[in-house]
Amino acid sequence: MSLRDVKKGDVVVIPEWRSRPGSRYPVTMVGRKYITAGHEQFSIETGQKKGPVYGATVYAYTEAQWARKEAEATLRAVWNRCGRLSAKNLTDDELRDLTATLRAAAEKMEKKA
Repeated sequence: MSLRDVKKGDVVVIPEWRSRPGSRYPVTMVGRKYITAGHEQFSIETGQKKGPVYGATVYAYTEAQWARKEAEATLRAVWNRCGRLSAKNLTDDELRDLTATLRAAAEKMEKKA
């Protein structure tokens, strides 16, 4: 995820090891290739932490990027949960509404692909 539009003083989110939500840090410096936040440097192009990282790749995210990432994770969790549920617990109107919403989302994603 690009951090090109980040300026000094903006807040970035840095996920901690296996924890949610991520920690928020102000950007203290913006260079040509890296930003500094939370005493760490991150690539402006990719958001990836500079230097050796053991066990996992660490990225910094803007607030908007983090909100999107959280929304996608929530969607996946709800989608997985729906796969384990039976539609027989829904009314006909709820089933039609859900189908229409999912169809519209699928068509929108297909147009962007």
